[in-house]
Amino acid sequence: SRLSNVGLQTPNQAQLLTVSSSSIVKNATLNPLFIQPGVTDKSIYDWTSINIFATNTGDAKAEVYNLEVDQKILTNLYLQLGWAREDFDQRTSNSIAGPTVYIDTNIKRIDGAQNPNFGRPFIDLNAPIDFYRPVINENYRASLAYTFDPRKQSGWTKWLGHHRLMSLWSRQDLDNRDLRYFPVVVSSHSWTNDRNKISSVAQQFAITQRFYLGGTNGSVSTDPGYARTGTYTYPVRWGRPNGNGTYTWIEEQATISPELHQTTSRSRQTIESFSVALQSYFANERLVTTIGLRRDTTQSSTTVPLLIDPATGLLARGNLNVFAPTEKNSGDTKTFGVVAKPLPWLHFFYNKSDNFTPAPARTDLFSSPLPLPVGNGRDYGVRFNLFDSKFIAGLNWFEASSDNARGTDADIFVQRTARMDEQFFSYWVGNVARQRLGAGVSDAAVAAEAAKIMQLPRNVTPREQTSLGTSTVDARGLEFLLTYNPVPNWNTKLTVGQQKAVYSNIAPQWDAWAPARVAIWQAAQDGDGNRFWTANGVPTLGNSQPGGWYELNINSPIKLAKANEGKSARLQREWRANLISTYRVIEGPMKNFEVGGALRWQDKAVIGYLAGPADADGIVRVLDTNKPVFDDPITQFDFWAAYAFKSKWLSPRVKSRVQVNVRDAFESGGLLPIAVNPDGAPSAFRIVDSRQWFVSLTFDF
Repeated sequence: SRLSNVGLQTPNQAQLLTVSSSSIVKNATLNPLFIQPGVTDKSIYDWTSINIFATNTGDAKAEVYNLEVDQKILTNLYLQLGWAREDFDQRTSNSIAGPTVYIDTNIKRIDGAQNPNFGRPFIDLNAPIDFYRPVINENYRASLAYTFDPRKQSGWTKWLGHHRLMSLWSRQDLDNRDLRYFPVVVSSHSWTNDRNKISSVAQQFAITQRFYLGGTNGSVSTDPGYARTGTYTYPVRWGRPNGNGTYTWIEEQATISPELHQTTSRSRQTIESFSVALQSYFANERLVTTIGLRRDTTQSSTTVPLLIDPATGLLARGNLNVFAPTEKNSGDTKTFGVVAKPLPWLHFFYNKSDNFTPAPARTDLFSSPLPLPVGNGRDYGVRFNLFDSKFIAGLNWFEASSDNARGTDADIFVQRTARMDEQFFSYWVGNVARQRLGAGVSDAAVAAEAAKIMQLPRNVTPREQTSLGTSTVDARGLEFLLTYNPVPNWNTKLTVGQQKAVYSNIAPQWDAWAPARVAIWQAAQDGDGNRFWTANGVPTLGNSQPGGWYELNINSPIKLAKANEGKSARLQREWRANLISTYRVIEGPMKNFEVGGALRWQDKAVIGYLAGPADADGIVRVLDTNKPVFDDPITQFDFWAAYAFKSKWLSPRVKSRVQVNVRDAFESGGLLPIAVNPDGAPSAFRIVDSRQWFVSLTFDF
């Protein structure tokens, strides 16, 4: 019995949490935008001493090689050659990603036996994935620098100033492998398909690990430890229906092994660049100009999808060496800058650029290539240098824009939409296709029937891993710098910055794709009239239904993002300031002693929005961008003290230094809200570390 407290005599914490979880499931339909807040009660989960993510592990290794050659060809002509290679291997085991702690609310097990774990908190490892990501990054470069200085020559050429002409050729070759492994039942059973052990239908019968985190009082008292990886054999007990409401219980051994996941891929990218720049000095260096031009050419390709080997039922590795056609793109970046020094203590500057960003090949939801990012920017300002450089101040303004920008929220919307088809819908459709065709049909017949139900465009396969979206990003702001050194051994520096970034034209790829797909998802139903949109038991969705998951994770966020176009982005802190001061004792008994401190301040940020108007059925499905919720500004203090000395027990030429730092000195730790529900109550938190102490000892030979 799910979500029940029948048979218990005395209410305890586990019962109360069980009833609470029942309310959450019920309210998910009535309040689709509400998110169950994270646990903040230390009596339930003391997040300061127990780490639920402890089961995640990883290691990385890098080998770096470098070679440089410098050659003076002429007195004013220099050549530099360089080569570098990095071999990077990373292995991670992501058993838990964003864990939800559940309470075991089943009084009995499925075979009718009493459940000894009733009331205990646990986490499920629904799809632990191990990653192996080797990367080979090889770089070549050659540069020439030529100086032309006629100032000491006789004749009119001495008035031409002096100039530096620089050229650079570079090439970068990247080979990225993204090998993903997930647990697969590799032993043969009546409930497995030996010809296809990795499909979404096969994963309906996956054996997952559950970690209990405490006793029957519902409180978390231990971390999950390490998840088992590798090949293991487990005892399995399952019920075969007899057709009269009874089951025959069967016990057998099942072997689980980590095998390649469908999202495994490999990519190659080559970026070749040639640039030339001319820097010129005129009027006794009171006027300096810089002109630059760079041509970037990028070639990239990704492997074709892995295929299932019918002999093993697993993915064959052969296609990790079979690449789709190479995509080639090129573009130019142009820069211009000028510095004017009308007075020795007064400088003005201006810079402008039109840029092109080489990027790997990616596709939209229609499997069409994404356009490459392009942009432009400019910055200008003034700088003062007074009192023999004791007082230096500068102020500059900047503007930048980027079209077809990647790495924004548009990626999330597009990838989650691809997941709807690639994972959720394809799993449900596979079951429906088998239901329609009956037992004994071939895999090809099931695939053909599934394709009719999915109704994807011809030659289009949405892939969460390679599908991205684009946006237009515009940013502008200012930076102020003040350096004050009243004496050589006392240095103070103040920086103040303001930046406001706004987004527009968010995910046009999603606009073209989603409406038609949503209509298909909503209309799809099985032979009994059960709709996909309201289906239960879809893997990786937990208690959610596809329609509810879509509303919470895709539709509502993208509506909010589009309504917020042209406004400040969420979690953006518009203003920042940093003040740092250091004093060094240069004489007396405290000579070589140093003390310092820093103040770091950040402006408030939008962490969410209140509810918008309700729909006709009384349910709120949109947030109101005109009702933002802000967090508080952040102020932090750092302090340090150091002492420099020469060790008598080492060589007198060895300089030593011991330093003690305290970071965020007045912080005692806690939780910082980073998101809110539509009623303004916090729904997600970030753990803030208390003050941190560091001690370092350095030797300078």
